[in-house]
Amino acid sequence: MKLDRGPIPVDFARELVEEVLNVASRQADAALQAAFREERDAIESIETVDIREKQLDALDDHWMERLDVARPLESVLARHPGVEDIVSHCILKLARAKEDEKAFLYTDDRSPPGVDAAKPALVVQLTAHTLLAMDKLEPLLMTTLARARRPA
Repeated sequence: MKLDRGPIPVDFARELVEEVLNVASRQADAALQAAFREERDAIESIETVDIREKQLDALDDHWMERLDVARPLESVLARHPGVEDIVSHCILKLARAKEDEKAFLYTDDRSPPGVDAAKPALVVQLTAHTLLAMDKLEPLLMTTLARARRPA
């Protein structure tokens, strides 16, 4: 899933989206939990793989927005004015455990179209719980963003 409304585009790995939606929906009120489960179950019962995957993508987009799961990341990035001048985009990947969480800068000459290859990508491997909590997310990103600001 791609999000392009903050200072830099953010690309969420599919596994992270699924995990963060499960965690966020469990933290929501009972009505939202029930609505999420009902919609997800209806789509998962679709037998045609292409149709099911397309509808799951739409469901993920809708619920990522409805549960506002990107807010902590957007808030952290907003606290770092000029981040768009030092990194081209952010790639979020799922970490299976807290000890596997990390953030680093990655330069790849095979950047996707529309991405400035001269700037590194900010790659963040994190758990769903960290993505949903600004007090956990900000320390994970601070050192890497500060390092990116230093002149080479």
